[in-house]
Amino acid sequence: MAKKRQTAEEIVSRLEVDPEYQKRMSARKVRLRRLEVEDARIWQPIKADLLAARYAVDTVDDLMHAGRLPSDLVEILLNWLPRLEDKGTLEIMIRGMAAVNEPFDGSELVKCFERMEHEPGLQWVIANTIACSKPHSIDEWIDRLRENNYWRETLDDLGYKRKKKRAPKKKA
Repeated sequence: MAKKRQTAEEIVSRLEVDPEYQKRMSARKVRLRRLEVEDARIWQPIKADLLAARYAVDTVDDLMHAGRLPSDLVEILLNWLPRLEDKGTLEIMIRGMAAVNEPFDGSELVKCFERMEHEPGLQWVIANTIACSKPHSIDEWIDRLRENNYWRETLDDLGYKRKKKRAPKKKA
């Protein structure tokens, strides 16, 4: 015998009185609230630095929607990279640096990449930001990174094409 199809309203009505479902939803709300509190704790000192520089940002997610970031804002974010352990916050900040007004010193991105050696997803985000923003002062590191087949292909796939160094002109 075929099961009778239920409407969404019927399913929701059944779940509203299911004690096991209500218990799971209550636990989920508690977990989400803890995450919100933790995110606010992590974000608060970063937000204070941004406000001191006259950037009003309510959450780290606002950086993703800020458009091209000015160099002084990028510097604030770069200064925070070595101090952060929360991978979610790091990812959002690093992704935000993919759209910048002008190239910046990528040394802190390189240090973060190397610190995250067991986080290939976050390393990919850093490689993507490097490909998009073309930071300076990391050419030698890029050359070493490209010795690894995976990263060379990844940088190529991301559209990272470094200008070839020109050999000095020979004097006649």
